[in-house]
Amino acid sequence: MASIRWLCVATSLFLLSSLAAAEDFARQGQQALDDNNPNQAIACFSKAIQANPKDAASCRGRGDAYLQLGKFDPALADLNEALRLNPKDAAALALHARLWLMTGRNREAVAEATASLQLDAKNAGAYGTRGLAYDRLGAFPHAVADYTASIRLHPTALKYSLRGRCYEMLRQHERAVADFKEAARLDARSKDPQGQPRRN
Repeated sequence: MASIRWLCVATSLFLLSSLAAAEDFARQGQQALDDNNPNQAIACFSKAIQANPKDAASCRGRGDAYLQLGKFDPALADLNEALRLNPKDAAALALHARLWLMTGRNREAVAEATASLQLDAKNAGAYGTRGLAYDRLGAFPHAVADYTASIRLHPTALKYSLRGRCYEMLRQHERAVADFKEAARLDARSKDPQGQPRRN
């Protein structure tokens, strides 16, 4: 009886140690993503997944890193696994949408971004992805609405430029000009006096 109890304790300690290691590697992977180092992120998330194969967030993180490198097949595999483990992972759905956008599957991108936004209505990236997919499909009023939502959450020069182009397509020239001016202002603000991008 004592040996069974000892085995249970040892197994529990091993599992706790493995989960702690997985969390540590996952933190390192997220930091590497934040530092724009996708190769390091892949290495860290791979270790996290090896330590805890049921960690949906690490699968999503590694999928994001692969996506940043344009490695679509492994990105798709990891994002699919993340969604299998956690079907309501709004961030994984948003990345899935971005993958479809990057591979030219605009209708799928709209569907996945919509599913993501139903779970998290404050995801600027998902609005931007869906807006760009609508833009490519020629659905300019929908694109404008999504770019506007994305701008409210996280304004960037690129989003203003994209919305301005949609306004041009809709023959709303004054709005287009206003957006292009705002894009130029934000772009100038993001650069140092020598014209180099500012570091955050």
